[in-house]
Amino acid sequence: MTPKQRFDLLFDNIEWERLQLPIVSDDPLNFVDRKAYKDRLAESRAETGYNDAVTTADGVIGGIPTTICVLNGDFMLGSMGRAAGDGIVASMEHAIEKKQPFIMVTCSGGARMQENILSLMQMARTTVAVNKLHANGIPYIVLLTDPTFGGVTASFAMLGDIHIAEKGARIGFAGRRVIEQNIREKLPADFQTAEYLYEHGMVDMVVPRAELKAKLEKILAVLTKQPHNPHSINVATPLSDGKRFVAWAKVMPMTRFCWPEMKIVRIFWIISMGLLKTGHIWPATDCSAKTRPCAVVLDTGVVFRPLLSAKKRDVPLKRVNSIVLECPIPKVIARPND
Repeated sequence: MTPKQRFDLLFDNIEWERLQLPIVSDDPLNFVDRKAYKDRLAESRAETGYNDAVTTADGVIGGIPTTICVLNGDFMLGSMGRAAGDGIVASMEHAIEKKQPFIMVTCSGGARMQENILSLMQMARTTVAVNKLHANGIPYIVLLTDPTFGGVTASFAMLGDIHIAEKGARIGFAGRRVIEQNIREKLPADFQTAEYLYEHGMVDMVVPRAELKAKLEKILAVLTKQPHNPHSINVATPLSDGKRFVAWAKVMPMTRFCWPEMKIVRIFWIISMGLLKTGHIWPATDCSAKTRPCAVVLDTGVVFRPLLSAKKRDVPLKRVNSIVLECPIPKVIARPND
């Protein structure tokens, strides 16, 4: 997608204002490969209508003023040189000045080889600019599109607060064939895809292009702490759903196991003993008791005995009818056996 298409897709009502970015001198190294670098720049500018690979605009997403910076893959594959580095840094500083979220849309093959070490320096410069965003509390969202590789991935593209990968995008540092030749192994078929990176924790979400705007609206609303109408939910839990429920509990003297501040204690060692996945200890008397008998209530009706010594095996069993949660320390209401 061109920068204009990307802005039209993401901004509300297709309304946005393009920012004027710094203009740098061309070809400081007088670089020539099969063609002079100046000629390549002239061709790309004529084909795309853009001065370089970076274009930035201000607009509104979900009612929230936002700055979007796009790396244009049609301009020398979105490669990052001095002009792109200056544009990204200026765009981030603009977002800091305006105190509005910054979204970086990446589509790049990496650093621009025609600018040699000058292009690699942009990795450090853009990283410093990202740190300024973080220091000023500006939300920074990175939208990774196809392809995103090289020095772009190794710098600002992986430093966002949230990373969204467009579905089907290829994302990495070195290319697949280079890695396979180096390690002499065949890589998985989905290696370096957005879905592969999501499965391995490198991105936060994979979103189809048609759903990007709606997803960004929700994310920006959370990051900028927009007011919203809370949804009412029913948190009441009925004591009975109409079915007969009876659980078993063991009533035990707690003279040796008296924890004065005990309210509800999850018994993790039940798991280690392989008896049950979960359980709770419930005080079986009111809060004022000096010695607090306790019942271990198990969800499956299994009687739990490990705390009892051999001499106390005859402690009577009681059926638990319900658990009262109104008092500060819950207590078990027990009734005689039916």
